Amino acid sequence: MNVLDSPRTRLCSALAIVILGAGTAICIAQGMKEFSNRREGTSVHLNALNDFTLIAIHKSFHAFPRNASLNVRFFLPALPAGDKKIYVEAQELQDSFHYLMQSSGSFAWKKDDWNIFRPWPTSDVIDPLGIQPDNLGVLASYQIGNQERVYLPADVYSDPEQPSRHGYTF
Repeated sequence: MNVLDSPRTRLCSALAIVILGAGTAICIAQGMKEFSNRREGTSVHLNALNDFTLIAIHKSFHAFPRNASLNVRFFLPALPAGDKKIYVEAQELQDSFHYLMQSSGSFAWKKDDWNIFRPWPTSDVIDPLGIQPDNLGVLASYQIGNQERVYLPADVYSDPEQPSRHGYTF
């Protein structure tokens, strides 16, 4: 009898298919969830990305406890008239859960002023996944028409008082 046709080999193959199928079902079931101001959850990241991908620019990033409500503060300069989009995004610095958060277009962003993206409760997705504060990167940016995005340093904090630190971390 051929080793590949043995009952043990067929059983192992069947178990591998069941395990892989269950893992895929779990990933699909988690997916992205819609909230009033953002999409947040797990998303498959493609491996064929650029050699260098910017995932965070923090002016300050304060560690936060479980069940926190995060704030992302950034300065949006005066922008010329025309088609423009403002983004606030977050993902893991070291990818393990494929976590992703993207702000929705529901905000009335203020030009030439400080803006705060909130509420962003960690209890919705971050806490259940077990993502640690030191493994989270946040980007704020804007894009005018089809031009390249312009990235803005962001403060990330959970305390009601806004941070006053002046350093930048890339």
